[in-house]
Amino acid sequence: MKTMNIDTFLSWAFVHELAKGGGENGLQSAGSAWGAITGMAQLGTLIDTGHYASSMYVDQSDPHPDAIEAGRAVARLADCDIAVPAVDFVSDWPDPHGLLPDAVGAALERYNLRRPDLRRKHIVNLVICRAVLGRGPDWQADAPKQRMVTRSNQPVWFIKKQVRDSFGRMHTVEIDGRNPRSRRPRRGAYRKYELSHDPVGELLDRIDWVLWGQALQIIHADLRGKLSGHALRPPNFTQNPWKPVQNPHPQTLDMQGLGKRVAV
Repeated sequence: MKTMNIDTFLSWAFVHELAKGGGENGLQSAGSAWGAITGMAQLGTLIDTGHYASSMYVDQSDPHPDAIEAGRAVARLADCDIAVPAVDFVSDWPDPHGLLPDAVGAALERYNLRRPDLRRKHIVNLVICRAVLGRGPDWQADAPKQRMVTRSNQPVWFIKKQVRDSFGRMHTVEIDGRNPRSRRPRRGAYRKYELSHDPVGELLDRIDWVLWGQALQIIHADLRGKLSGHALRPPNFTQNPWKPVQNPHPQTLDMQGLGKRVAV
């Protein structure tokens, strides 16, 4: 019985077993469709097998029973509602002006606005795609820069004002905080900052990373006791690998022999 991590097991199942579908020499044959793809990836050209392209086939032998169980477990994810857990998605990004919580909220809102069935299909496709590629979603991204809001290369001033609508209700609105006559900021005016770009794409990738890890844990539990030739370990997965590593035992230095010790 082979022992492997669940993510490695899924790669084996989807790449080497569930792709089968024809040929006496199986996936190793250069004449099979899978063999042609492999040869193209390795050599950058199709291998001349002396046959017409229409004679290519896929290995028709039966996939391993454990691979079939893996496929069924992944398919059952379509019946699961996997919620995005409470994770600090930007713990490695500096946020001097407090702009990132709104960006994270916008990314989560965009994901949750999808219909539930589309979210479930997305997770199934995510697991299959990552099994074929042999790696998890790419979560690495640089933090967006934070810059002052400007107009014509000049800082813009803002001020809040209470206004009454046509129904008599009071609202707080934000207006230009600069006096048009003196061209100086009004009393109580403030400046604002913005992100250099919308990081929703990078944040959705990190959401995918977390959902992928949760899906692997569900599949691992689902397959317990159902496999004949494999023993599965939990996924080699860290929920937020972007979190900066803290030194639990900081070194200390004696500053000029004065007995003042400073953590470094």
